[in-house]
Amino acid sequence: MPVTGCDPMVFLFLLSIGPLSGADGPPHLVFILADDLGWNDVGFHGSEIRTPHLDELSASGVRLENYYVQPLCTPSRNQLMTGRYQIHTGMQHQIIWPCQPYCVPLDETLLPQLMRRAGYRTHMVGKWHLGMFQEACLPTRRGFDSFFGYLMGSEDYYSHVRCYPVTSERDRCALDLRDGEEVATGYQGRYSTELFTEKVVNIIYKHDPKKPAFLYVALQAVHAPLQVPERYVAPYAFIQDPQRRLYAGMVSAMDEAVGNITAALRDTGLWNNTVLVFSTAQEDVREDVREDMREDVREDVREDMREDVREDVRTAALLPQGLRISPTCLPPRPGPCSPLGPDPAPPSARTLVPPRPGPLLPPRDPCSPLGPNLPPSSARTPAPPSARTPAPPSGPLLPPRPGPLLPPRDPCSPLGPDPCSPLGPDPAPPSGPLLPPRDPCSPLRTPAPPSARTPAPPSGPLLPPRDPCSPLGPDPCSPLGPDPCSPGIELTDSFAIHHKLQTDNGGQPLFGGSNWPLRGRKASLWEGGVRGVAFVAGPLLRRPGTVSRELVHISDWLPTAVGLAGGQLNGTQPLDGFDVWKTIRDEGLPWTQRVSGDQRQSTQAFNVSVHAAIRFSNWKLLTGYPGCDVWFPRPGCDVWFPRPGCDVWFPRPGGSNATSTSAAPLKSVMLFDVDADPEERSEVSDLNPSVVEFLLRRLEHHQSASRPIVFPDNDPRCDPGPAGAWGPWA
Repeated sequence: MPVTGCDPMVFLFLLSIGPLSGADGPPHLVFILADDLGWNDVGFHGSEIRTPHLDELSASGVRLENYYVQPLCTPSRNQLMTGRYQIHTGMQHQIIWPCQPYCVPLDETLLPQLMRRAGYRTHMVGKWHLGMFQEACLPTRRGFDSFFGYLMGSEDYYSHVRCYPVTSERDRCALDLRDGEEVATGYQGRYSTELFTEKVVNIIYKHDPKKPAFLYVALQAVHAPLQVPERYVAPYAFIQDPQRRLYAGMVSAMDEAVGNITAALRDTGLWNNTVLVFSTAQEDVREDVREDMREDVREDVREDMREDVREDVRTAALLPQGLRISPTCLPPRPGPCSPLGPDPAPPSARTLVPPRPGPLLPPRDPCSPLGPNLPPSSARTPAPPSARTPAPPSGPLLPPRPGPLLPPRDPCSPLGPDPCSPLGPDPAPPSGPLLPPRDPCSPLRTPAPPSARTPAPPSGPLLPPRDPCSPLGPDPCSPLGPDPCSPGIELTDSFAIHHKLQTDNGGQPLFGGSNWPLRGRKASLWEGGVRGVAFVAGPLLRRPGTVSRELVHISDWLPTAVGLAGGQLNGTQPLDGFDVWKTIRDEGLPWTQRVSGDQRQSTQAFNVSVHAAIRFSNWKLLTGYPGCDVWFPRPGCDVWFPRPGCDVWFPRPGGSNATSTSAAPLKSVMLFDVDADPEERSEVSDLNPSVVEFLLRRLEHHQSASRPIVFPDNDPRCDPGPAGAWGPWA
């Protein structure tokens, strides 16, 4: 059974009480979803990309440091809208493709429908991607009073056109932009991030403050193709990688959009009674390749395609009293770590596709088993190296910094200056273990003891104590700002390992994103694919400026939002999500006080060839093929021409590691203590057989309750015609 995950989403959950007029009432709820935003792509995680608006909002709220989503788009958005695991809706596949005749099951009650029943005005702007083959699937038929945006997974940022093979022999390029249920014309040339922000701001200014509003903003940014006005790119001239530079500009445009939306809320007086959720989502890796490379590469589907099921990570109550998983299924992959990933296109779209000239794959994919570019086929002439993989630079690696965009050379590194610093190469690190130390400036915070990972740091007070409230002064690596000792900050001995504003999957390194130092990328079950950025802010919080270590999952937002709205969950299918508002508001209310988890186990053995992942307490179990298993280097490091400290790390047998483009085979069952090892470097299944057995039986229990996967072939009737627009056809 094929399954797909969803884009990583990052949600900013901002909560406020009464409006400026002082009137009481349910809060306005605003969900902002950013597409494909990586763990290391926000300022408060130490990124070189500037996100001042997100930084300010996260510093004034509660950052959710144990937040999980799906590794791909449709399943994550499905879980957000239904509050249910995708195994319970039949959507445990990849994504919904433009010509597939299905959508979120019509017997599911979606979040906007519940909000409307609670007396809310409901609006959506941006990306739908939950199916549109018939009118009953459209956003305005699923609970939204208004909709402006696009229906499919990706498109051009300026023309709003999407190209897709409607048959094995014919591609079709057509407009995908709707205002309500009508095709929206006249917006060609308008950059989508700015266009969507304008529409959101107009809704805010026109809204009657006496009536509560639910506003869902699903931005196209920062999904491929990499397109952005030059003014956003100019401040990042110091970034050498052209894709990372464009991507950084897109992130800045997205951050500005969040700032403009919140400014409108403040200006209208709605802010003080608003719950704002910001989340980043990630699209299927094949969507990236098709949109940015214009290359339609498809693999024939094996006979066992519909028998390959993957369960995905589930968080929010993964403590001994409550287990939560999110199953996702993938069809067979064309090859380990291929940048195209598992091919979800239906068979009718995968055969007889004529080859196109040019490079098959984007350049320099460290996960490709064939190296940076695929060899030519009999029908292809590869592009010359100059068109695919740039030669290593000569002379200084980077021009001088144009301004104070970058921090000084990593003064917090126990090895001294940052070897990946754009200020120039540094001496090789001292001898010792191959793995670089965990960066103490990393959002993962507390590093492992030096004896457990690297040689002792140089003598002298290179680093202040990890205690930000030490007499020696605050921690300069703190993402919370210069004064982390303010009364609102709560610090614990444990450190967060899953942080998402809210994401539905991780970043895509092939197109500028970064999940460093987490393992893997979008479309994988590693932490880099399912761990996101999340925070909640607003006057309803009793302890703003704190960091929550409680487990939260994307499916929790439906019951949480309905609870805040004072609505009812009557008529919904059995929910998998929990109302986590008290946990967020009170910061630390144990799940064991509120959740009595289903502890049933199956007596049958779980098929470990199934692609699955489950998180329980501090343990994470992986079975089957989890996806690309590389630790991508931090931004500024070149994958194929690395400098000291900039290696791409591949797992090796026995716990050792090597810098190589050929990773060792993965085990069919892997166990990690993600509290102690968030980077998933130490596989410990042999040391904990009882934990492995327990989690395998839990997986089998959930697998036995899953619904059959719905993943139909392309319907050629989807063809919009030479001058038409994408939309319902059935």
